[in-house]
Amino acid sequence: MLTIVRAIDKQVINTKFFFLVATDLGFTRDTKQSFEKELQYARSTVAIAAKAAQVLSFDTPNVQFTNPQHLLEECTQVKQLGIKGKFAIHPNQIATINTVFGFSVEEVAYAAKVVN
Repeated sequence: MLTIVRAIDKQVINTKFFFLVATDLGFTRDTKQSFEKELQYARSTVAIAAKAAQVLSFDTPNVQFTNPQHLLEECTQVKQLGIKGKFAIHPNQIATINTVFGFSVEEVAYAAKVVN
C-alpha cells in the first residue's frame, strides 16, 4: 500500500479511481465483524492515496448480502475513513450503499442553487 502513496507522490499514476479488493491481501477475513479490523490499514491507505491523487476510492464488497444491518454499519464506517463508494455483490445491497454514499436532498438542492 505504501507503494501506491509513493507512486502518487512521484505523479506516475494516471488513473480514475482506487478500489480495495480484500481477497488479494493474503489473510483470512473475519466477515462476522461489523467492521473488519484487519482491513483498517488497507482501507485507510486506499482512501488517503485516492485523496492525494484527486480520484475516487471504493471499498471491497460486503459478502454478507443477507444482512443489511451489517452492510449499513460497514458503509458508515468506511465513509468516515474517506472512502467514496462501495462495490455490491447482490442487488439487495444497492439501496443501502446509495443511502450511505449518495447525496442528501439538501446537498442536491444546494448544488442546483450553485449551478443556477
